[in-house]
Amino acid sequence: MQIFHRRPLAFALFLFLLTAVLGYYLPGEFKIWGIVLSIFVFLTSFALLIWKYRRFAIKGAQRTLFFLLSSLFAAIALLSSYQYFDRYYASYVNLDGVTAEIEATVTRVAYISDYACYYDINVHKINGKRANAKMKLETDYPCTLYENDLFTMPVTFRDMAEDINGYAEKKIAQSKGFTITAFSDAPDYEIIGKGKFTATRFFSEYE
Repeated sequence: MQIFHRRPLAFALFLFLLTAVLGYYLPGEFKIWGIVLSIFVFLTSFALLIWKYRRFAIKGAQRTLFFLLSSLFAAIALLSSYQYFDRYYASYVNLDGVTAEIEATVTRVAYISDYACYYDINVHKINGKRANAKMKLETDYPCTLYENDLFTMPVTFRDMAEDINGYAEKKIAQSKGFTITAFSDAPDYEIIGKGKFTATRFFSEYE
């Protein structure tokens, strides 16, 4: 069954999805070479397509269009993958083991107990320098942070665990845009802007 016969756009979209998946596993150098090759094929196909239409050589133009669209979509997928994983994501993963002070906003309270707390946060500053990253925050003490709170806290960055209880925790977190885990072992934080006023917050603050 020729699924992509006479359907260059369908094949280009399929190639885009396939390249996007492979981009997760490919090292940065391979992506750069892939981008260069895709751009070369695109420019060559574009020039050839113009030449054919000027000479009214319609025969074979569909094949040229096939290469044109395929190379364009492959270049976009590889460039997006390189920009995210090899530049943006890698810049935060490289913080593994580094201790710094962050300024962040709580986006979700995942778990709170008398022994540990887990949050999803958006980090705006690291040691006073602007940042823009989604991270997991873990504390080994009871914490009074709630959704939309803006706070500062000294933390140590840790790479996310690959697997937790049989689940591919790291890949799941990456698919949601999380970069790394910030860990705090001492209640040395300051809330500089309070978020939502909830019943949980009321009873925790006034108990």
